[in-house]
Amino acid sequence: MPLSRERIIFLLEAYTSQKATSQEEKELWDWVQHAQEDIVLRDYVHKLWNGQPPDQTFNQVDWDRMFDAIVSRNEMVPTIPRRKRLFMRWHQVAAAVAILAVLSAGFYFAFFKKDHSQQPVTALHDIKAPQTNRATITLSNGQKVYLDSMARGALVAQGGVQVLKLADGRIIYKGAASEELYNTLTNPRGSKVIDMILADGTHIWLNSGSSIRYPAAFVGDERKVSITGEAYFEVARDTKKPFKVVLPSFKGVRGGEITVLGTHFNVNAYDDEKAIKTTLLEGSVLLNLSSPSQTKQTARLRPGQQARIADDLVVASDPNLEEVMAWKNDRFDFGEKTDIETLMRQLARWYDIDVHYAGKINAHFGGSISRQVNVSGVLKLLEATGGAKFRIEGKTVTITP
Repeated sequence: MPLSRERIIFLLEAYTSQKATSQEEKELWDWVQHAQEDIVLRDYVHKLWNGQPPDQTFNQVDWDRMFDAIVSRNEMVPTIPRRKRLFMRWHQVAAAVAILAVLSAGFYFAFFKKDHSQQPVTALHDIKAPQTNRATITLSNGQKVYLDSMARGALVAQGGVQVLKLADGRIIYKGAASEELYNTLTNPRGSKVIDMILADGTHIWLNSGSSIRYPAAFVGDERKVSITGEAYFEVARDTKKPFKVVLPSFKGVRGGEITVLGTHFNVNAYDDEKAIKTTLLEGSVLLNLSSPSQTKQTARLRPGQQARIADDLVVASDPNLEEVMAWKNDRFDFGEKTDIETLMRQLARWYDIDVHYAGKINAHFGGSISRQVNVSGVLKLLEATGGAKFRIEGKTVTITP
């Protein structure tokens, strides 16, 4: 019989406090080796990581045994070389990260390839992951609706359309209209992901630092929205009304338009990135890109492909889908060779921090971690690679070689 979440947490707490009986330890190892879902263990390690006092040690905890048990069942890392053990404060940090790393397929190799006798991240003030939804909806008449203060079950009427906030925070549009009344949903930096369903049934998730403009209800022979930032779409199929997403243009990047009938896709169109990326997970989309000569470039994507728009339109057939969709799955996921600037832009949007570089940083990083950890938790992992050092002061993170 599968263990309940409460039982797993009990076993983990008993083990890390050295209070587990031999039977409880056996029960824990059996679960670690055979569980298909690792989220409970990940959450527990994150909690331990964030709540760890600077001088606390867990040397009596047999982290190596837990790590070996996890490695023994993980097919993604069948042969991991053993490194020298660390017995200072970094022992428990490294072990906890090793557990988290194997579970989320990241950071292990980067973490263990360096000597970790260095000092951890300097944090005069830590910064938590977004705790509230700070988004606003600007209605067609200019009125602003603040979602964090909008009561659950509340609704706003626009003609024949109602805007409702459900108990889980989801925003839903219902009804029909005789004219298109445009709304703009703005989700600022440092705000939780927005989950919204349009009047036609299209489901949209909007990342922090993003906005989307759309009609309260679609009128006419097409459904058109425009975005900046990042959004994931699950478009309701309607063969009579194609769904179109207008992509922005900004310095060095030409915009365009995505046309779909019904499909699942992700759009990353932040104006501080080097390209707009459209990644198709299901269905089919057609991209149109206007060139300086007014001739059009087009590309039809198949599931698993990604179109990148900068000076030109290029289609890649091998994007890392886990990395693309990590934000929606409440994780950071960086490829093996993610540069520090790209990585820190993601952190800046999520934690609403300012980033200052005190010197040239040539390091590249890779790995995966929950977006619910404090910013210091992410920076600890990055600093452990030896590629950079971090200092948090107020809302500013300073990075030095």
